[in-house]
Amino acid sequence: MADFDPVLNDLLNNENNKIKYLSWKIQNELIHLLSSEVLNILANEVKRSKYYSIIVDSTQDITKIDQLSVILRYVVLNYETKSFEVKESFFGFFELENHGSKDYENLIYDVLDIQNCRGQGYDGAAVMSGAYSGVQQRISSTVSNAHYVHCCAHNLNLVICDAAKSTQVATNFFTTLQTIFNFFSSSCPRWASLAFGETHAKTIRLKSIKKSLSYSLGG
Repeated sequence: MADFDPVLNDLLNNENNKIKYLSWKIQNELIHLLSSEVLNILANEVKRSKYYSIIVDSTQDITKIDQLSVILRYVVLNYETKSFEVKESFFGFFELENHGSKDYENLIYDVLDIQNCRGQGYDGAAVMSGAYSGVQQRISSTVSNAHYVHCCAHNLNLVICDAAKSTQVATNFFTTLQTIFNFFSSSCPRWASLAFGETHAKTIRLKSIKKSLSYSLGG
């Protein structure tokens, strides 16, 4: 890229510019510093609002590590304009080692000051919404004003799924769509054809890794 970009070429080849900040460690450190500052700004905003609701769900990343996503919903008051704004802010992913309701509860307590929580939004899974030992009941027993509401996004998803199952035309459509996805995703060459086109896919298929003769003979 430096051959076509004079600014980058000067940065890489000028001996006077020793500090380049191109190391992955430095880049990760910069990202961490920026994210920490953003979190501090959001945390101060929530503190000024005082009360908030939590929206929590777990998911796996590409390395199959379970993570808990935490979103806070709160109201920001503007006393000068006598107006308010409802905000939802993403506070991050937090690694989840176990999936019991007690594990979710402990992780939420580690991340948040739960005493100012006034609402909870989760999916309908028993571990989250259980009336006796679910996360919502455990938090409600600590903060009685933290009322639980079944997440509207999950509710809408359930409604759409049930609506799709009520008609044979919709059922056939989604079944065909899933079959097409399974067909392409189960084969790298087919996926390449779909994603990049046949010409580029042929180039990918022609490339292969072969074992060296000396290695195969133990040389």
